[in-house]
Amino acid sequence: MSPGEARHRLFASAMPLAAVSWIAMYALPWLLLRRSGTKSLLAVSQNPPVAGLPSLPESLHVIHLPGVRYAVKTFSGLVLDKQTIFTTTSVTTTTPGPVNVVGNVATVTPGQTTTHRTTHRTDVLRVRTPELREASWTFTGQNGVNIFAGQMISAVARPMRDDFSEFLVAYNHNTGEIVPAEGLDNANRARGLLAFLAQPAATVVGTVGFLIVLGYFITTPPYVFEFGLDMGGFILLLFAAFCSLTVAFFLTHWLEYKVMRRRNALFLAEYGPRFRQFFEQGTSVLQKRLGPINLR
Repeated sequence: MSPGEARHRLFASAMPLAAVSWIAMYALPWLLLRRSGTKSLLAVSQNPPVAGLPSLPESLHVIHLPGVRYAVKTFSGLVLDKQTIFTTTSVTTTTPGPVNVVGNVATVTPGQTTTHRTTHRTDVLRVRTPELREASWTFTGQNGVNIFAGQMISAVARPMRDDFSEFLVAYNHNTGEIVPAEGLDNANRARGLLAFLAQPAATVVGTVGFLIVLGYFITTPPYVFEFGLDMGGFILLLFAAFCSLTVAFFLTHWLEYKVMRRRNALFLAEYGPRFRQFFEQGTSVLQKRLGPINLR
């Protein structure tokens, strides 16, 4: 038996290991990303109680989801005015044209210029709070589309540093809807050391599978080239690692998105009804204190 045939049989017998490698390439980063996220709690002081309004239950002071934990507080107010701002960003790319040479004549084909425009929507609300003060709330994306002046709005927010709060969800007392805000994605996004290690871990375990499969096809007669524990084997290992790195890059980004969406769904399913019930208890008090609710 020639050395090439021996290697081919070795790679063929290792095919089950390649399957295990690719399964682990998915499972390992998934487990790491599920356990990665915000776990530090800033010192959160709830808003001063307003006469007649219920206090936020202690069970809702801290959000517990798989891999994340963060404190929240609530805000309520009557929308006095709404300003919508559209911001457009443009990215222009130019592809150089080919040069065709026929004899002594060179023909240059003009390149193509492509412009990609993205429009961002921001809704700035001027709100009267239960303390009879005015505040400015900002919603990005499509989260503020169905909010209008005269409506009563309550929100769950995650306190950040420098007295800044990031809205997670908003409750419209007029329509009874709970609308996710952009801050919910930020709160439930995979981050930290475990999230950083997800892509390298997927690359390492996936390289084994690509090495076996590539080695199997390379050693299938007629041979592409001979290799062993020399430069040929090193090149094969590098190519397998590159293939694994490319797949791991797209895989981990997709898993990060999947983990975030799963946490968002759990938040809305587990905490959404409880916050809705809490906000509904204060609707009549807010109406008497801030003015009639403009039903639309």
